Amino acid sequence: MPSKRAIPAATPQAVQSLTARPILLDGALGTELERRGVSCKLPLWTAEAIMEAPEQVRAVHRSYVEAGAHVITAGTFRTTRWVFSKVGMPERAKEVTMRAVQLARDAASAKQDPAPTLVAGSIAPLEDCYHPELAPGDLVLQAEHRHNAQTLAEAGVDIILVETQNSLREARIATHFARQTGIPVWTSFILKSDTELLNGDSLRDAARDVVKYGAAAVLVNCISPQIAAQAVMNLSMHVHGEIMIGVYPNALDRSITPGEFADWGINIKSIADIIGGCCGIAPEHISALQRRLSTIA
Repeated sequence: MPSKRAIPAATPQAVQSLTARPILLDGALGTELERRGVSCKLPLWTAEAIMEAPEQVRAVHRSYVEAGAHVITAGTFRTTRWVFSKVGMPERAKEVTMRAVQLARDAASAKQDPAPTLVAGSIAPLEDCYHPELAPGDLVLQAEHRHNAQTLAEAGVDIILVETQNSLREARIATHFARQTGIPVWTSFILKSDTELLNGDSLRDAARDVVKYGAAAVLVNCISPQIAAQAVMNLSMHVHGEIMIGVYPNALDRSITPGEFADWGINIKSIADIIGGCCGIAPEHISALQRRLSTIA
């Protein structure tokens, strides 16, 4: 781990301060930026916005804080040197990662409520999360995810969210190096069914494996609410009681209303310790769920 951090070190105690159940995550960053007219072109995706429209990025984070999210995720999904090498700028990756975390921290710190909003740093698959076959070999994964985790630790995130993982192989490596930082790690998988990761690996085996590598929570994300709900049920039979489980589905067709999302969240709150949204889920969805939860607390 780096010996010096730009922001005071995160500690497990920060996560322990989250006493609410379920813990409420934010929703999408990229699709919300696009909805607000901000360009997020591949391969940089939201990293482009962090460089070109930082105030808009901060505003999206702030919207989720105001919606009641307990944890917001910095836009580090594609701020890695691996991705920046694709556009000939690997030397800028660390700077943009630091900036992404600071934008989220600024939004979290502006909260009027004394209860803290925590900042997670995202570690995604090195390649396209929808194409597990593109993942490089283990030695490359080890070098890159070690660097990614150390950079997030230096940036001072409260949680490392190893997310949208499409294979056990890469999830295991990323979780291992994230945990070596001493920061709490949550690991989340993208699925092709309620029992299988996108590459066909068993969700049950993947969940149990990343727990051995230090994950404090196992989640599923960027899948439909229907598959997500069943997947969380399956997780609850395999690892619940050992660790937290969570879910943050997508709404790529934008067909789910805030009220429908709130209904969905209420229906799974007895199973999921952590609930939020992925692509297509907006601040309005998180706010609707938070309001519903507050009426039945």
